[in-house]
Amino acid sequence: MQSISNVLRDAVITLKHYGVSIPDLDSKILLAHYLNVSKEYLIINNDMQLSAEQLKEYSKLINRRGLGEPTSKITQKREFYGREFSVNNYVLDPRPDSELIIDVVKQNFSKDQDIKILDLGTGSGCLIITLLLEFENSRGLGLDISEMAIKVASLNAGKYFNDDRLSLVVSNWLQSLNISSFDVIISNPPYIPNNQISKLSPEVKDFDPLLALDGGHDGLSCYENIIKQLKETKLNSKTLIIMELFSENKNKVIESFIKYGFDKDKIEILKDYNNKDRLIFIKQ
Repeated sequence: MQSISNVLRDAVITLKHYGVSIPDLDSKILLAHYLNVSKEYLIINNDMQLSAEQLKEYSKLINRRGLGEPTSKITQKREFYGREFSVNNYVLDPRPDSELIIDVVKQNFSKDQDIKILDLGTGSGCLIITLLLEFENSRGLGLDISEMAIKVASLNAGKYFNDDRLSLVVSNWLQSLNISSFDVIISNPPYIPNNQISKLSPEVKDFDPLLALDGGHDGLSCYENIIKQLKETKLNSKTLIIMELFSENKNKVIESFIKYGFDKDKIEILKDYNNKDRLIFIKQ
């Protein structure tokens, strides 16, 4: 038997040995997950004793984390914009940087507006679900080529909705969809050049789906497909387009939009909270 405080102390030492960057937080998240309690519960009950069996099972989780598996993939949960979402190896982990997309939409619409939102490559659904929760009168459509990703998004939608405000469909981007009714189109497409994927951290390259990372030889293939399809469909002249991008490719992404007839004067690059180029924003 060991107390929670001693167990966490030992777990932090182990994770530090493995080189984990935030051992204190990860150790608490994993223990809270295993015991099915909150992190606050661990603090309040830090003298609670854990059995030998509990220690054994918790140690397995700590070793998985130490060997590179992300905490979110172990717990199959990740927080985004203050809400919890289910994740697994079929979807990209929600990133804090992507929360900027939510903030930009909120800056352009009032909270009570009835807006229609299209999410291309919805993955876990964290973006469109968050927007529908922030805009209670809105409706949305999430598309993803991965049937398994759509299942994850459906699971997350079921946690927050009991109505038909959100539709989720397996689709290869737009596939001739009529998009004239949408007020906002958002996307975080795969944008890593495939020759750089091997350079990503093991937590990303080994546990996030390649389908959600690989942007082709130059990182632009998904942008090209999306932009071309946007112009081939009946795009509403007032539709906002917000896409996450790989900062090193920002000029090439802008060139692609211009090539397909978008007005260069209406294309903006928005920086994230670390002052890094993060979004391409088009307000027509």
